[in-house]
Amino acid sequence: RPRGPAMIRVLPLLLTGLGAIIARADIVTKPIEYKHAATALEGVLVYDAATSGKRPGILLAHELGASSALARAKAGQLARLGYVVFAIDLYGKGVTPKDAADAAGKLGLTGKDRTLVRERAATARAAIEKVPQVDPKRVAAVGYGVGGTAVLELARAQADLEGVACVHGDPAPTGDDGKNVGAPVLVIVGADDPKVSPAQLAAFEDEMRKGGVDWQLVRYGGVAGDFTNPQAGRNLKAGRAYDPDADQRSADAIRLFLAEVLSQPAKAPAPAAKAAPAKAAPKGVPDKVTKVLEYVDKHGEPMDGYEGGRAFGNFERRLPQTDDKGRRIKYREWDVNPLKPGVNRGPERLVTGSDGSAYYTDDHYTTFKKIR
Repeated sequence: RPRGPAMIRVLPLLLTGLGAIIARADIVTKPIEYKHAATALEGVLVYDAATSGKRPGILLAHELGASSALARAKAGQLARLGYVVFAIDLYGKGVTPKDAADAAGKLGLTGKDRTLVRERAATARAAIEKVPQVDPKRVAAVGYGVGGTAVLELARAQADLEGVACVHGDPAPTGDDGKNVGAPVLVIVGADDPKVSPAQLAAFEDEMRKGGVDWQLVRYGGVAGDFTNPQAGRNLKAGRAYDPDADQRSADAIRLFLAEVLSQPAKAPAPAAKAAPAKAAPKGVPDKVTKVLEYVDKHGEPMDGYEGGRAFGNFERRLPQTDDKGRRIKYREWDVNPLKPGVNRGPERLVTGSDGSAYYTDDHYTTFKKIR
């Protein structure tokens, strides 16, 4: 791996080169204003104008802020893959943190109360649903540094996400919230990052195991913190250093991760051995539920005038977590009553699993009747 002065001299040019590539790809970049309580926020929406139709959305949380050159470059990389990327504002319009410590302080991450960072991230999750190009049922989150910690906290707050990737952030939990994580999680760290200790990683792993989360932890040997930032220098002893190899490897890992968690359209159940529809509705299951199930099986989308296809997190573990081969079951929920203006959706839902299973609940997920 080259470490000489020639490599160091070209590093400042990387962002310029990325910007040129992004421009040639017909990438649109525009500010999006939104609010969290009384705080004005301004994120940056990035997408490929050459692609039409609704696409998966990515919440991009960067330690340096939504408007930073590095955040825009990372957003452009993801947009060229076909995603609509929303670089989210964690700090407030026009506010740029001086460094990682300042960023953590602005979000209250120096203590155990994660309310502020969770609410800021949740506000962005709600904002991306209003973007016309985004399929609101297929949204993932990617974060760098403090931004990585932010997207993990968003997942811990039961956010509706298809996947979460945290790059050189602090993954350690402050509470017992792993049970709330309903999406696959990817954490990537440098093995020589002094801010991410073995104890922190062990706590993260324990949280994920107890919560039954589909998780991955990738460690790059000989790599410090902030390894995706060309402005971090090259001094490993300082604890933060740019590493072009690790930067590229993490980008490749995220690309594969997003392809996995977002490849299946949200309107369709995740693929698995497809079970045959039940011949008749089990006792206590209305015929209307069977009708919706048959339509979902055939078309993979809600009936006209109905809603459905959102991920069901199974947070209370009232349904099986794995199939008979040990694979994690992904669930989706479907309305069984048509939408009516001014009328609440009610407590009834159909829930389908990636293993071909189907369940009916008439009491807001407290109890379930197995259909198949």
